[in-house]
Amino acid sequence: MSMGFNLEQILEKERVWIATSRASRGESAPHDDLVGLALSGGGARSATFALGVLRGLARAGVFDRIDYVSGVSEGCYITGWLTTWIRRASIEQVEEGLRGTPGAESPQIQRLRQSVSGASVSGVATDLPAGMTNARFTA
Repeated sequence: MSMGFNLEQILEKERVWIATSRASRGESAPHDDLVGLALSGGGARSATFALGVLRGLARAGVFDRIDYVSGVSEGCYITGWLTTWIRRASIEQVEEGLRGTPGAESPQIQRLRQSVSGASVSGVATDLPAGMTNARFTA
């Protein structure tokens, strides 16, 4: 029994969606140069590490080149937080917030730090599936 899914059609829709998103930022359409980021689990330490990686990518000016992000366990928490922020703002605003300024952090990062240190996920991202998440994010 067919579920009506055709992998080639799904992949083609993904390519069109990413090409449209990249074009809106003045970038070239994807061919075989899709960029993915995987964030692993491991508790609060892995969340801190993942945040550092995201901030480093933003400071290096390559954050907006990521087409997909995936996470497991605590990496899923960061992935959900990140994609929620992007959906509420824009990639440019998120990248700016991740870069930060000396001595100051964005309110989003402050809330994330408070929720991780308090071992509470309320208010950061409430639509995370248990265990794993995958998302595509581009403007």
